[in-house]
Amino acid sequence: MLTKTRNLKLLDKLCNGSKIVIDLLKYRIQHKPIPLCVHIQITKRCNLRCIYCYADPENLTNTLDLEFTEYTKLVDELVCLGTRWIRFLGGEPLIRDDIGQMIDYAKAKGIITEMNTNGYFIKDKGNIIKNLDSLVISIDGTKKTNDLCRGKGSYDKAIEAIEIAKDLGMSVRLHGCLSEYHQIGDIDHIANLAVKYGTAFNFSAPSPVYFKDDQRMKGHPGQKQVGILHQRCVELKSQGYPLTNTNTSTEYVKKWPNPHRDVLTKDDFKKLAIPKGSYVACTAGKLYCTIDVDGHVYACASLWKYGLDYKQVGFKKAWEHLNNLDCLSCNYVANIELNLLLNLNLKTLYEVGSYVLGRTAKIGKKKLF
Repeated sequence: MLTKTRNLKLLDKLCNGSKIVIDLLKYRIQHKPIPLCVHIQITKRCNLRCIYCYADPENLTNTLDLEFTEYTKLVDELVCLGTRWIRFLGGEPLIRDDIGQMIDYAKAKGIITEMNTNGYFIKDKGNIIKNLDSLVISIDGTKKTNDLCRGKGSYDKAIEAIEIAKDLGMSVRLHGCLSEYHQIGDIDHIANLAVKYGTAFNFSAPSPVYFKDDQRMKGHPGQKQVGILHQRCVELKSQGYPLTNTNTSTEYVKKWPNPHRDVLTKDDFKKLAIPKGSYVACTAGKLYCTIDVDGHVYACASLWKYGLDYKQVGFKKAWEHLNNLDCLSCNYVANIELNLLLNLNLKTLYEVGSYVLGRTAKIGKKKLF
């Protein structure tokens, strides 16, 4: 039964994926922005205080959740504008009692659904989120490193969540957020967990935030450290570990052309001698965006607080406001990867396609999907 459910979800993903490719081809021809992928913060509430989180601490308890009726109206508008993929973010999404209804509503509209969670509430909410296309469970490394970054006891809760989600037949990916405390052993630890539980895994540094004054938030790793850790990911992938980070995106992280900042702006491009092919053109504000729980629409976490409130001006106007941004690219591997896919980079499409078909999952001698 679980295998049948998994296969149906895979077919659904492939069908929706083909629609996204068609939309991307239209974009390349017409150059008309489409919010294909939308990240929605559905709550600010969170039971953890991760050291590298970009959330404003004073707003974690003072900002009200997105009402369910507001959410359904928003999803309806997104569908009309061409959205195909929604990621549920927080805060911690599973704090909401209606999270299952939110997922099911999006799925009924033909949208691919994904959710990030710290895993604390899977035991009580697992059954109501089974309809998700992908569940991303946050776990950073060894128990020592994970609990240092996310809080005491968070590692054990993440492991519990993995086991429950797998028992429910869900498609699970382990996501590690790199910090200044990470070492090679943390990468290896997550790789071995992925093999043990038959899941995918990936890593990224925290989203670059507050780039205009060149400040890094607490716990953010330096560019050199990120490069070393991602190189280990490349090595593990070559050995057959089920890593979803693509080698193409990792190469762009390694040859990032702006050594002093994580973001490349139009002004930087004028001042610096930027080597050709050293960065990936960003499609934030053209093909994807993030919606804050208070209604503001942002291109991405790097441009937090730079956007309009869709509750006041409507999503269409808030979306159009993002179409001409000052920044051109960043060295955040998750953004690079998404932009490579949305730019229909052939190497990236081949790597992702090979992974989904199970050709790179040598360890365990079985396909992951």
